[in-house]
Amino acid sequence: MEILFPAGSMKHVGVAIRSGANAVYGGFKQWNARDKADNFSFNQYKSVLDKLHKHGIKFYLTLNTLLFDNEIEKIIKLFNQHPEYLPDAFIVTDLGLISQLKKHFAKIPIHLSTQFGVHNSDDMKFAEQLGATRVILARELTKDIVKKTCDNSKLETECFIYGSQCISFSGQCYFSSLLNGGSGNRGKCEIFCRDNYSTKCAKGNLLYVPDMNCAGIIKDLPQVVSWKIEGRKRDPEQVGAFVDKLKRNELVYPQTGYMYGTNIENNGLFNEKHLRAMPLLYTAAYNISGNNISFNIKSENGFVQEITFIDSCGTGHKYIRPKHAQFINFDIDYFVDTIQQQTGINVYKITGNESENNELFIDKNILENLIKHIPNKQERHLNKKIKPAEIWLETDDANTVSVLQQKYPNMTVIYNIASITNLGQASQTGSKNTIYKLPMFNFEDVDLTKYYSVFSGKRVMFTHIGQLSAFSEIPLQERLTDYTISIWNKQTLKYLEQYGINIFTASPELSFKQNSQILGDVKINYITYGKLPLVFTRMCFKHLFGCKKCQNTQLKNLINIDKGIDFDIKCYPDYRIILLQQPITNNFVTGINRLVVNDMTLEEISNLIKNYQTCYGYTCNQNTKRR
Repeated sequence: MEILFPAGSMKHVGVAIRSGANAVYGGFKQWNARDKADNFSFNQYKSVLDKLHKHGIKFYLTLNTLLFDNEIEKIIKLFNQHPEYLPDAFIVTDLGLISQLKKHFAKIPIHLSTQFGVHNSDDMKFAEQLGATRVILARELTKDIVKKTCDNSKLETECFIYGSQCISFSGQCYFSSLLNGGSGNRGKCEIFCRDNYSTKCAKGNLLYVPDMNCAGIIKDLPQVVSWKIEGRKRDPEQVGAFVDKLKRNELVYPQTGYMYGTNIENNGLFNEKHLRAMPLLYTAAYNISGNNISFNIKSENGFVQEITFIDSCGTGHKYIRPKHAQFINFDIDYFVDTIQQQTGINVYKITGNESENNELFIDKNILENLIKHIPNKQERHLNKKIKPAEIWLETDDANTVSVLQQKYPNMTVIYNIASITNLGQASQTGSKNTIYKLPMFNFEDVDLTKYYSVFSGKRVMFTHIGQLSAFSEIPLQERLTDYTISIWNKQTLKYLEQYGINIFTASPELSFKQNSQILGDVKINYITYGKLPLVFTRMCFKHLFGCKKCQNTQLKNLINIDKGIDFDIKCYPDYRIILLQQPITNNFVTGINRLVVNDMTLEEISNLIKNYQTCYGYTCNQNTKRR
C-alpha cells in the first residue's frame, strides 16, 4: 500500500520524508489544479526530485488541468530539454496532453487525475485504451463501487483518503467559470460553494462540504494500490500528523466521505458551519453580467502584511509588505470607489484576518501598484450578431421532445436523457431529427450494453469520456460531443475525431475567439441560451427541502446571500444539479445555435423561437435562413 503525500511547498517535502511517505505529488507554478498553492519553480522541482529520490521516495508531477496548445508545446519542450528530470509519473487530465506525453515520453507512467472523472468500468476501459497505468478514481464513489471498479480492471487504482471534498463531481464544476471566469478546471476555483446561502427553512453555509476522512475504509479495499492525501495548501504538519496516525493504525475522527455512502446520515458530508470563513471587511452586490473581483488581506496589529487580489478569471496576484514600508491609512470604501471608477470592474468582497472595526494601514506603493495593475474589463465573448445556420433545442422532458418535433418537424431537438433510469424508454422518444444526449453518470456501474445497442443508427451526443469506447462497435448515424467532454486544444480535437466525432460543442468556459481557434473548420454548436448546470453533485438536499423521493424533479430555490444571486436545484434519481436561475445568453450567433429549454413551458419556448425569427431572420419550420 502506497501513502501519497501532497507537496505544495518545500516544507511539505521535508515533512513527507520525515513521515515516511512512499510517494509525493506536486506541481509547477502553472498547469496544475492547485493554482493558489505555492507550488514549485523548475529549479525547485529539480531539487525536490533529487531530494526525494535519495530517500527512495517517488515524485508524481501534477499537470492536471485543461491546457491550450501552446502550453502543451511548452511542457513537451521543457522535458525534451531536461530528460534527466522526468518525474516518476505524470498526473494528467487533458486528453491532448496525454497523447503528446505518450508520444514523447512513452516510458513514464500516466496517472489519470481525479479531474478526469473516472467512476465506472466503461471509464476504466477507456483509460486502458488511452495507455494509462493508474487511475485516480472520482471522490464521489462508495466503497462497494470502488471495489467493483477495481475488480473489473487490470489498471492500478488510487483513491483519496483525507482532505477537501468538493460538492461537485470531479472535473465537472462550472460554478466559478460561468459566473466569473475563474475555471476550476484550470485550478482557479473561487470557491463560490462556500458562500452563505438560504432556503425557506435554513440559512448558512449550505453547500459547504467538510473534509473527507476515510481511513477506516483501507482494510476493506486491498485492491487500491495508493491512498492519496489532499493538502497542497494545508499546514504540512497537519498532514504529517495524519500520516503518523495512519501508520500506527490510529483512526482519526470523524470518519466522513462518499466511501461511507451517499446519504448524509452515513457519510457526514454536511455542515452548516463554514470552518474556513474569513471575516468580511467589505461586501457589495455581485454584478452577474460584469467582471467581479475580490481581495483578501492579511494584517498584523492593523498593518497590512499581504494583500491578494483575485481577478475575474480566478487568478491570484499577491502583494507583500516591503521591508521599508511607507504606511498610510487604508480607507476601504475609498479604495473600492477608486477601483470601480478607474477600471469599471465591480469589487464585491474584501476579506481579512482582523475585525472590520480595526483601523488598517497599508504601504503606499503597494496600494498604488495594486490599483494601477487591475486590468479594465476583459472581453469574453464576440459581440457581433450573425445569422445562425441552424437552431437546436435541448430539453430533458420526453413529452416536450414529442411536441416540439410535431410543431417544428424540420428542427433538431436534443433529448437530454439525463439519468440512466430513463435509458430504457429513451430510444422510443423522438424522430430522425432527434439527438440523444447520453446521461453523464453511471455511479452504480450498471452494465448498459443492452440499452446502448438500441441507439444503433441514431444521432448520439456523448457527455462522458468512457462512452466513446462503450459505443465503439455500435454504428451510429452521427456522433457528437457535449461541452462536458472538454476540448481546449487541437490535440484533443484530433484524438476525438479518431472516434468518429463529427460535431463538437464549444466550451462555455472559453470565448468565441478561443473556441474558433481550437475547433477551426469542424462543425460546432454553441450554447447561446439556457440554464446550464454549474454543479453536478451526489449530495442530497432532502435535509433542506424535506423531499421524500429523488424522482421529484421540481426546482428548489437556493439564494446566495453573499452575492444576491438566485439558484435552482434540480434532482435526478442518481445525482443533482445546481443551476443559475437566470438563463445565460451569449451574443455570438453563428454556426449552430443551441437553446437549452429545460423547464420552460411550450409557450415560453415558442416565444423564444419567435425572438430568434425577429432578431436573426431565421425560419424555424423550414430550417433555412431567410434572405
